[in-house]
Amino acid sequence: MTLRELTAALIVLGVAALAVGYALAAGAAAWLTLIAALGAVWLVGVGLRQDWASSAGMLIAAGLAANGIAADLPPGWMVATMILAVSAWNADYFHRRIDGQPLSDRPALLRAFLIRLGAVAALSGILAALTLGLDMSIGFLAAMALAALLVGALSRLVVALRQAADRQES
Repeated sequence: MTLRELTAALIVLGVAALAVGYALAAGAAAWLTLIAALGAVWLVGVGLRQDWASSAGMLIAAGLAANGIAADLPPGWMVATMILAVSAWNADYFHRRIDGQPLSDRPALLRAFLIRLGAVAALSGILAALTLGLDMSIGFLAAMALAALLVGALSRLVVALRQAADRQES
């Protein structure tokens, strides 16, 4: 599977997750039409190598997912939409950056990117599933401390992944 095919698959899966989430609501026909149009424009834009397509598609998908959360639609589908949309945006951006570059180690670079993308998407899904399954109330300061701890842990993960990729390249 090429990076372009992966991007297209991520777009299709992200739009499908959004459509499933909205399909569970009453009177969702208008929303489903908008979601289908988003997917079609996003795919065509990426296929035509338009720079704006991935950013616009990801932002619109994020807006629709946030609207779905506000409308009390199933949050799991909205979170899946976000993970897939951001992954599609990242894959397209990476593809545009390396496309046409004379890289001798393109397979190793692609492999390292895919490992990082998969790790971040999997970790995001796990954290989202844990978060959606929790039902507790904590104070504001405790929430801020947990958020700071999470940011620190994710930063350490990114540093570790970068160091592993650098060792692999050497």
